[in-house]
Formats: sequence, structure tokens, C-alpha cells
Amino acid sequence: MIKYVDVGARGGVKQIVRLQKDIIEVHAFEPNPDEWEDLGKLVWWDNAKLYPYALWSCDRTLDLYITKNPGYTSVYKPLPLAEWLEVERGEQVDARTLDSFDIEPDFIKIDTQGSELDILKGSVRSLEGCTGVEAEVELQRVYEDQPLKKDVDRFMESLGFSLWKTTAVRAVVDGVWFTDAIYLKDGTEGTKTRQVIESFYNKGVDGG
Repeated sequence: MIKYVDVGARGGVKQIVRLQKDIIEVHAFEPNPDEWEDLGKLVWWDNAKLYPYALWSCDRTLDLYITKNPGYTSVYKPLPLAEWLEVERGEQVDARTLDSFDIEPDFIKIDTQGSELDILKGSVRSLEGCTGVEAEVELQRVYEDQPLKKDVDRFMESLGFSLWKTTAVRAVVDGVWFTDAIYLKDGTEGTKTRQVIESFYNKGVDGG
């Protein structure tokens, strides 16, 4: 079984993962209570486990800013770039490190609107045996004080991962861009797990 961790799992896991669920063990994290009930309907098979937690660099309580467009909900406060980024309400959520779960993932996908680097910092032990990471990263800030792609690149390189591929660059608003960056562990070339991961993207799978 390939252990696949999905952090920020609103809307369910990628279609390619669902199609290969017989060989993939899913661990899906989603702290937004508005999304939790639907997630249970979308990720329902036996070798899938759901967690109602945010992930972070340490165990603590975080403020979750729920935006008009729920896809931009974040533990970082949005900048006033667009009407749909306005905060409708806040929730306090429990956050833990990925390392505290002892999952030993093979692949981690993170789409958490700005907190990807914070989550990776709480996943150092998990990343030791991990083959790949997909992280949604911004090229300009959408949220106050959020890290950017260059910061994530530098951190992943320090742990022995190389940027393998990025998906198409998309705009949040004019002049503010984001992409999904896929990092693969150095020295894993030719392994079965890496071949499966590469097949996800060589078949045209996009981020999200």
C-alpha cells in the first residue's frame, strides 16, 4: 500500500487516487467544520482515514478564517484583494503536527492556502521516508505574512527534495499567481512508489 496524506482535503481526494484506491491508503485532513460532513461522503472506502484537524509546525489552537469563497479559507488572514476573499467568520481549530500521527507517508499533498511551509516544518520526521510532496504555493502573497514558493523550495531542498514539476500557473487575482509544486526525494529514482507518483502527473493530473 502507498500511504497518501491529503492535507486540506475539502472536495475529496484527486480522481487518480480514487481510481487506484486498492493500492493507496488515504489519510485526509480537513479542519473546516463546514466541509467535514461532505468529506465523509466523498472519501468513504475502507483504507481511508479522516482527521478533523489542522496541521501546523507544533500542537496548538489556530484561528481559521472562513472566507466567502470557502476554497480560500486559511489559518492566515486574507489580504483585501477581492470581495470573495472577505472573512465571513472565524473558528478556532485544533492543530497538530503530521509527525504526531506516525503515519509514515509515501506522498503528501498539501493545499491549505498559505500554511504549507508551516505544515512541512511539523513533518520533518515524516518526510524522512517520504518519496514526494505536492504543495500549492503562491508567487505573491494572498494572506498576511504567508511564506511563498521560494521559501518552500528552500526548505524542501534542505531536506533532500528537488523540485520535479509545477502545474500550470493560475491567477488568484490580476498580478497574484499560484501553482502546485511537486517535489521528489533525491535518490528515489526508479522505485515503485516514485513510478506511481510520476504516473499521476504524467497522465495530466492537475493540482487541487
